[in-house]
Amino acid sequence: MDSNRRNEKEKNPRTKCSILTLITFLFVQPKALGKVVAYFQPNQKVVTENDLYMYACILIGLNIFSTMYNHNYQQFQIEYCIRARTAVAALIFRKALKLGPNALSNVTMGKIVTLITKDVFAFDTGLMFLNDMWIGVIHIVVITVIIYQRIGSSVFGGIGFYLLIIPLQLFVGRRVTVKRMQAAKKTDERLQLTTETLRNIKTIKMYSWENFFGDKLKELRK
Repeated sequence: MDSNRRNEKEKNPRTKCSILTLITFLFVQPKALGKVVAYFQPNQKVVTENDLYMYACILIGLNIFSTMYNHNYQQFQIEYCIRARTAVAALIFRKALKLGPNALSNVTMGKIVTLITKDVFAFDTGLMFLNDMWIGVIHIVVITVIIYQRIGSSVFGGIGFYLLIIPLQLFVGRRVTVKRMQAAKKTDERLQLTTETLRNIKTIKMYSWENFFGDKLKELRK
């Protein structure tokens, strides 16, 4: 099995191509765009008309190649996220089947259902944006160096303002996480009550408790 995975990685060099494409696009695209803009400056003689066409073709080629790279990279991300989500869901399902009576008394059925049907989808968003954490650092460094060569130390004011937004994003992300945890708790309660209601539906009908449990379920759905 290890040899098959190794062969699959060797036959599918998308990761190496993605990194090479990213580095090439980060460095070449700003330089080519700068040469095109420099051609239209008055009284300049550094960039000729032939150079203009060459850099314009480079920009067009980079944009086409970047589009192909982005679609390939997104497909790779989606496939990887689906594999991770499926593996975690299968692991939770196998673990739930092996739980004993004592363990089941501490874990509600609604929590297990929520884990398999809802919580595992966090891997889709988490893993999809995981690479952006270190790629963003590379973006900041490269862009800072390129702009510093053009305008000098004034670039640090813009970069500083950009970095000040990070604490705000962390605060908003934490608040969203808290709200999601509260919603997940309410979902567990609703699923648990629904499961118990369906399990004891005969007893509920025998004592005419339909309206009472119906009101409880409607309250949890709000």
